[in-house]
Amino acid sequence: MSSDVKRVERPVHEISNIEIIGNFSVDGNRKYLNDLSQLKYYKEPADIDNVNFNLDENQNTVTKSNVHKKLDFTLSWILENIDILRTQDFESSKRWLEPEFIFNRGILTKLLVTPYTYKNWIICASKFKGTIYLCNFYTDEQLMEELNKSERNKRQTSWGFKFEQCVRSESPNADPDVSVPLDENEEFYCVFKSKFGNKTLLYAAEIDGISSQEVINNTVVGKELELLEFKTAFFRNLEDDKVKNSITALHWWAQSYAVNISNIVCGCKTNIGQVKRVIKYKLSDLDHCIKDKQKVCKIFCNNFLDFIKETVEDDYDKCLYKFSYNMKNQKITINEMDPDETSEYTFLYPRYIEKLKEHFPDHL
Repeated sequence: MSSDVKRVERPVHEISNIEIIGNFSVDGNRKYLNDLSQLKYYKEPADIDNVNFNLDENQNTVTKSNVHKKLDFTLSWILENIDILRTQDFESSKRWLEPEFIFNRGILTKLLVTPYTYKNWIICASKFKGTIYLCNFYTDEQLMEELNKSERNKRQTSWGFKFEQCVRSESPNADPDVSVPLDENEEFYCVFKSKFGNKTLLYAAEIDGISSQEVINNTVVGKELELLEFKTAFFRNLEDDKVKNSITALHWWAQSYAVNISNIVCGCKTNIGQVKRVIKYKLSDLDHCIKDKQKVCKIFCNNFLDFIKETVEDDYDKCLYKFSYNMKNQKITINEMDPDETSEYTFLYPRYIEKLKEHFPDHL
């Protein structure tokens, strides 16, 4: 089964009512932690126009694991926070949980940039009690690219993590400590709820760092702080301090737009991994090269989520839906697969369903 990807002229819906409803950490062993242990604070250099960061100082670095954790971390958080997610009116909504869609932020980023990035993708969908869960997967080509990355590409990936270490600290009053061995597996996430058109979304997003004058304790929910995104860019891709590559700008915008981030901290790097300047971009600073594209991106993303909502009818134990986008013909192929816990595309496991059921004994 296939469907044309139509850029239908419809009202442009915004992702709105974005609120943080939770947080969690992931440690160096890729284990979920219900805490703020990986929360980092932005420490702006004294002179952002004159810094000297060597991103190749990566001895003893633990590189990021390529094991696909699918939706596992987000599902763990859900099971610990059922009470704030329950649907208030079970009879009319037919759902156990308020969100109609649950996924990681990468889904929104991927869908928003699809009309302009010319990349194939795979998104799988599983449904349970009225809520549709989505998960990203590599295409065969992308998997081969990931497994056969050149040493140069791996090095540049590590540069991004090293830059973060150069401008982040453990508390608002501490300085960054670049002597500590860098572990690329450590992550901090916020969990967001939002509206997109008439749909309620829930998604987790890795947060690079925050700006806060005070130490944040227990949770970031309801606290006075600013979320920040950290990026690096080669000097040749910047012109008059503006990002001149529209595809790069589009990715930065899509990532930040989905979680209401207003500022992006960028390290301007040389070909040998030296950062001499730090530029703080407002999200609106990217408009000069992508403003005419944002409308198309939002329409495509909203339409596709509506399309999934219309297509995914059966629950997870009856059907797993695989949506594959082909960049050449701009078509989406839908494969309705028999549920199989051993399949590489299975991500909504029976163990999650059974634990979820324990919270709803009156609705079984």
